[in-house]
Amino acid sequence: MKSMGSLMVVAGFALLLAGCGGPAGEDSVARTSGGGGAPVAASPAAGDGKRTAVPRESTPEAGEITRIDLQRFFELHDERRAMVVDVRPGLFYALGHIEGAISLPRKSFSKAYPATKAALDRAVADGKVLVLYCADENCPDAYAVGKRLSVEGYSTTIYEGGWKEWQQVGMH
Repeated sequence: MKSMGSLMVVAGFALLLAGCGGPAGEDSVARTSGGGGAPVAASPAAGDGKRTAVPRESTPEAGEITRIDLQRFFELHDERRAMVVDVRPGLFYALGHIEGAISLPRKSFSKAYPATKAALDRAVADGKVLVLYCADENCPDAYAVGKRLSVEGYSTTIYEGGWKEWQQVGMH
């Protein structure tokens, strides 16, 4: 029991040090409103950084980043139509993650990506949605990894509730 307490102290300290990355702040990152609606992008005409809805009629374009809510994510996960990607630091993944998730931490993306590329390619070939998640709705790391994956040509979807919401609803 003493070693478990020590592990929790180490994990807490690591969270304090590593935490989630800095603000995403990238206007070029497409986001959706609510649970799987149209992507939201910076309005080119406004020039003021405000985001406006851009309608989407079909499947996301290569490199597009969208978001989904808990209900839609649960459906995809339950139907095994999602490739779940945990972008939190590896220590947190080791302490617990969404069932079936692979680890692709933001801070070690360059090192971890080559090892996960084949799995991502298989998932896309199988028609699965690449769903990224982080610690919670205040963590921009999923958007940062989504942007890096978009450069590689992948479309991604962000589950913004993250590990915190997943645990709160009892989906350990």
